[in-house]
Amino acid sequence: MTQKVPSNKLILWSQAAGYVFVSPGDELTTGLVAGLEFIPQSEYDARMSQVAPDVVEAPEALAFTQADVLARIEEDQKYLDHAFVILGKDMEDPQGARTRFARFVTGDFLDEGKKYRPKSLSHRTASKCFYRFIKDTHYKSHQTLAKDIAIDNWHLLEELLTVECYRLPSTDDVWLEHAKITNMTQKAMEVEGWGWLPRSQIKFTKGKLVIPAWIAQKILDKKEEQI
Repeated sequence: MTQKVPSNKLILWSQAAGYVFVSPGDELTTGLVAGLEFIPQSEYDARMSQVAPDVVEAPEALAFTQADVLARIEEDQKYLDHAFVILGKDMEDPQGARTRFARFVTGDFLDEGKKYRPKSLSHRTASKCFYRFIKDTHYKSHQTLAKDIAIDNWHLLEELLTVECYRLPSTDDVWLEHAKITNMTQKAMEVEGWGWLPRSQIKFTKGKLVIPAWIAQKILDKKEEQI
């Protein structure tokens, strides 16, 4: 059925999102940056005139199911993270949870003039970043909300079933204010609670011992595997 274009709105389109009506300015810019195509009103009218009124085409049968997507998301944290890489921002709700999750896992805040390192939704700062989306709701964590959003959009996530993706960092550089060094060799030092660390990678900055994020992540992952 033909959708009437709201007053003072422009038309964008993509295969995944379909037709999206946006306001000039931030919404338009965000849509174009995200890869949507601008459609002039005349072209939109021409396309809609070719669609029989009140006739809704039956959706094509999908080769995968919601259960397939759910199983993939529950298999590993990295797949839940990557689901939002695939889904991207919600152009109709640029400040909503889906958009913010997508920004977090891609680091893409370019439309706000910022760029950050991609982070996992399991990152130590994530619960604080997304608290406002679960406050006064039945959700106990932002991760549960993220899973529900992904499952609601399962039909857009076929790529998730075959994609090769890597684990996003769940921590930043670790600054130890009261580090206790229990042993040392020419190439490594033993730090209480962290084990043996390569001296060439460890720094002392402003009176604190700094463990690079990639080393801290490997240690934390190893600890999780042992639980």
